[in-house]
Amino acid sequence: MRRVSLMLSIVMLASCVETGIGADDNQPPPDKTDETDTDTDADADTDTDTEPPPPPATLVVNEIMPGNQSTINGPDGSSMPDWIELVNTGDEPFDLSRLQLRSESGGFWEGKPRDGTLRAGKKTLVWFGEDAGGDGLWTGFQLDRENDELIVVVDNQVVEEIKIEDVGHDVSMMRIPDLTGEFALTATPTPGEDNAEAASPTLNTANETLFRTDVVHRIDFTMAIADYNRLSNYDRPEIHSEMLIDGVYYADIGLKLKGSASYDTMDGKPAFIVDVNEWVPGTRYRGLAGFKLHNGNVLDPTRCRDHLTYKLAREAGLMGPRVGWAEVYVGPLYYGIYMIIERADAAFVEYHHPTQRETGVILEPNEAAGGGWGGGDFGAGGNPADWNFEQGPIPPDPLVVDALNEVDRISEQPGTEDRATQMWNYLDRELLLSYLAWENVAMHTDGYMAPNNWRVYVDGDTHLVSLMPAGAEWTWDYPGPNLGPGGYGGRLGNWCTEVPSCRHDYAARLIEVADMVDNLALATEFQDLSAFLDPYIDADPRYNSWSTADATRPVTLGYLQSNPQSARDWAQREYADLRP
Repeated sequence: MRRVSLMLSIVMLASCVETGIGADDNQPPPDKTDETDTDTDADADTDTDTEPPPPPATLVVNEIMPGNQSTINGPDGSSMPDWIELVNTGDEPFDLSRLQLRSESGGFWEGKPRDGTLRAGKKTLVWFGEDAGGDGLWTGFQLDRENDELIVVVDNQVVEEIKIEDVGHDVSMMRIPDLTGEFALTATPTPGEDNAEAASPTLNTANETLFRTDVVHRIDFTMAIADYNRLSNYDRPEIHSEMLIDGVYYADIGLKLKGSASYDTMDGKPAFIVDVNEWVPGTRYRGLAGFKLHNGNVLDPTRCRDHLTYKLAREAGLMGPRVGWAEVYVGPLYYGIYMIIERADAAFVEYHHPTQRETGVILEPNEAAGGGWGGGDFGAGGNPADWNFEQGPIPPDPLVVDALNEVDRISEQPGTEDRATQMWNYLDRELLLSYLAWENVAMHTDGYMAPNNWRVYVDGDTHLVSLMPAGAEWTWDYPGPNLGPGGYGGRLGNWCTEVPSCRHDYAARLIEVADMVDNLALATEFQDLSAFLDPYIDADPRYNSWSTADATRPVTLGYLQSNPQSARDWAQREYADLRP
């Protein structure tokens, strides 16, 4: 299914209010009369000066978002203000001049006659902050998403006091059940729509909305013709572009092409790097500063392997990127289906290591800092200081530099038990075993086996070095090297198999990771995903690959089913104590 544009909600919600929201203060109050209004001359017919009591308060605050970062645009079409959803649960129109909104932090808003009425059974959004334009109600004050209280006043009587505390960006407080329930936090807000029957399983907005296996998102890029042409330049410039993603509009994001073997120009099917905050610092989409769009042209015609292989990596305790899917348009041109791949940046570090956003370090050894393939690896006679520095504090912590240099120095020498004892002071032993096992089970022959697609992470707390998955589209496809000694082009892999205890424990971990493939039912998920994505692949006008999805799927499925057992068989042949 495709996600429905939320921009329509703004128009529909605005139509629920009877009169001109946002009208000029100097204009006379508009006529609010409709078929449900009482006679405007009723006061002239009464014989008493006593005014009738106001009708009962039927207004419900149904949902609150005090940290809107990328959920919905405001009525001006571009800003992203915080909001609350109001619903009139009564049978008569509700005059919004009866309403006041206050905050514990000192904010105050009072409805005016010009704000009109909210019809029976209808919803509207009230926007927090200064008026940014468009037809909408603006409070002029903000809510503090970390600690505040929204006070709802009708007819000068407090009808509700709603505590707001530690609400994340793009997370809403939603009544569950709709209209009548207590407030619950959810990462799947529904502005202008009926509330969900249950809150989201987690409050991670990227997981719950972007990196899903049941949604193909839509991304539209719009740019000047000159910038469109510049994208294909040899130096790969980053250009200014507008972006509409699932109906959420960004006026200025960074866009450039990526890839080596998968590289293509705008005339073909290019892969992209999207920098949401490149030109407007602090901009985020579902908590992310950016993401990559992989074309799958060269190595993954199924468009499924990245997701399956990184899912296995995360299950094994490794820092595997999350994956989603999107149809991409550039202006009026349809570029077809893409994989959304999480970028190795500060948000990525924080997702895997919540306390290390500012201290965790990511490096790409086989790409030199100045660009181009440097062929770097531990123990290869090079210098870790020359590796491409992707994420972390600059200058790096001296303990980080020391750990990298020591792993490099020790791995230059033959692997022995004594040297292994030294190595584990600087290299995370369990993560090394997990990485080697993951790569062999997933048949990632284009990874550290090459060595080609891989990265290094240095823990911001322990300063232990580990290997990190990357470039996992060429998996479940080719038998590659054997599972034992000599199977790795990467020095740390072969170094481990030179150390008897490391080689044994690698074999034991190989069995555990092989079992994960079956426990996660990856073969079944591959079949389900293939059926889900097949219409999008068939409709892709720029589909360009070394093979086809139809030809590749049986091979991928076969290895998903057989290679875990091949890994177990090897480990159990080598070590009697690992046999059932």
